[in-house]
Amino acid sequence: MRSVAADAPFARPGYDSAFQKMKAHVEAPVPPIQEPRPDVPERLASALGRMLAKDREGRFASPAAVVRAVQPFAVGAELAVLAGLPPWSPSE
Repeated sequence: MRSVAADAPFARPGYDSAFQKMKAHVEAPVPPIQEPRPDVPERLASALGRMLAKDREGRFASPAAVVRAVQPFAVGAELAVLAGLPPWSPSE
């Protein structure tokens, strides 16, 4: 059975117990979103990868940085307002 994008990162076979899932969250690389969803744009896949990075240095430094990275893919969702940023415009 293949994982889908709506599943948790380790919701596939091989991670059946809670212990296996917790261990994977600490040790195993997160499967790329493009495995189950090849249609996800590379820039969005990269942003998701950064949000799930094991090493905190690899993650976004702030919620505002996350908003800037994903806003082009969430037009109309008012993400900027949630982060206290000015509204995003397609010209950026």
